[in-house]
Amino acid sequence: MAESLQKQAEALVRTQFGDEAAALFTSLQEEKPEQADAIILLQGDRLDRVAKTAELFLRGFAPRVFLAGNNKLIGVGPRPGENDIALEEIRKALIGAGVPDGAITVDDKALNTKEQAVRSMRAAIQEGWKKILVVTSPYHLLRAHLTFIQEKQEQGWEGETIFQGADFAWDTVPAGRNSTALEMLVLETEKIRKYGFDFLLYSDKERGDKA
Repeated sequence: MAESLQKQAEALVRTQFGDEAAALFTSLQEEKPEQADAIILLQGDRLDRVAKTAELFLRGFAPRVFLAGNNKLIGVGPRPGENDIALEEIRKALIGAGVPDGAITVDDKALNTKEQAVRSMRAAIQEGWKKILVVTSPYHLLRAHLTFIQEKQEQGWEGETIFQGADFAWDTVPAGRNSTALEMLVLETEKIRKYGFDFLLYSDKERGDKA
């Protein structure tokens, strides 16, 4: 069942953007963690992304967690089909999962994925980070990857990003959502086109490369 749903997700991306985009999408799903300077936790889906972040930290892949998000677009109603929670609740969950409070940096200025990438890249430059692990939900990986590619280019950061998806199946309804992860992926492909990130999928320079 899980394999079948993964194939459906790959087929969706292939239909929208072609074979190489589908291959990139699959590679992001399967990317292995490496030693890094920081773990970037992109706020979203309530606490769904906390376990993966804590696991990476506790396994020693990075000495710090950078939580990027906001405290304005939370609760019922700010966005259709989304009911998120405050950053403080996420921070507490990280601590409860074993991440020391002193290892967590909370940045509350990002209202969307673009701004999360902006703030993350800015922190990477300021802190001298050369490699970061970025934790998000599986359906969000492709758009997040493309957003970070664009922001790397704009800010001139020459480091490496390794994306890590939270552990839940495609037929799961992410926390605070009304749709399954597979249905959310449909919305993600629409956003990739809406925000103009699809051009990166067709660029010879960026096609298939790591962010």
